[in-house]
Amino acid sequence: QLRRLSREGMIVSLLKSASELEEYAREAEYTCANLIQMLRPTFDAYEIEPPALPQPLPLTAYPLDFTSPQSSCPPWGMKVMEALNRVSAMTSEENTNEIPTKSSYELGDEAIQMVLKAFQQQDDEEQGARLGRKNVQVMDRLAKMQAHKRASIGAIRDSYGRNLLVVQAADEFHIKAQQASSSADEKSPEDQVPLYKCSVLVRSSTGTLYVTSTQILFVTQFIPIVGGQKCTLFDLEGLEFGIQESSSSLLMSPLPTSISVTRGGEELYSFRPSHGAHRLVAFLKVVQAMANPDDEELTFSDRGGLLYMYGDSPPPKMY
Repeated sequence: QLRRLSREGMIVSLLKSASELEEYAREAEYTCANLIQMLRPTFDAYEIEPPALPQPLPLTAYPLDFTSPQSSCPPWGMKVMEALNRVSAMTSEENTNEIPTKSSYELGDEAIQMVLKAFQQQDDEEQGARLGRKNVQVMDRLAKMQAHKRASIGAIRDSYGRNLLVVQAADEFHIKAQQASSSADEKSPEDQVPLYKCSVLVRSSTGTLYVTSTQILFVTQFIPIVGGQKCTLFDLEGLEFGIQESSSSLLMSPLPTSISVTRGGEELYSFRPSHGAHRLVAFLKVVQAMANPDDEELTFSDRGGLLYMYGDSPPPKMY
């Protein structure tokens, strides 16, 4: 009964902690999946084969650094055996006393608490080991998603000079960027390969949004129908993107949700993408993060991280 009581408590706590780790990993995988969906039309337009998506591994593929105490010291484990010995010694000592210092109820309650605590200590060790394995799995998944995002963006960005379609798109972007800013000549077309584009509405003007690995460019019409273009260029670094929700009623506000572009609290621009404002903002944040790589970003743990990343060999045994 004590063994079952202790183990049930451990399992409940373990499942709760593991579900929190799993939620964190799934959020990262959703962000990566969104990036893949946003980049898919670009891969198709440039006729580039996207990087293969890494496959997640089951939890059992990772080593469990734990030996059951019931196996090393049958049948109950070392800590429980020590607790039982203390109970036996306490009972013997109490029986030799002419005048008992504790009632039978007090002795029984103390014995139960000692044995239960020993079971809980053993279960805590198992819970720590199993959570450690789950943590390694989660870190491995996070590292794979992070690397895949970098590889997906890099596959497009680094195709300049090897893919004619990419060269043409980057050169066109470079010309528009020069029209928007005199400082645009600091970047070469090689650094301005469009990753994504979509139709936008800026006030009453229609236009196109272009996103590269470091910049966003808006090309809008001066006067609809008459013609003439206006190019507005921003460096992604330091920009913040906010969602400005429209009315919940399509009859009241048939326009799509708008996105505000700010830097340092100052609004620089506002536009309405043709679709998917939330997904676009999530995509832009990922591109921003990839443009400023942190050397420590993938160093999740000295016991996990890039396991199973570049081959099918099993992860090394952890000691």
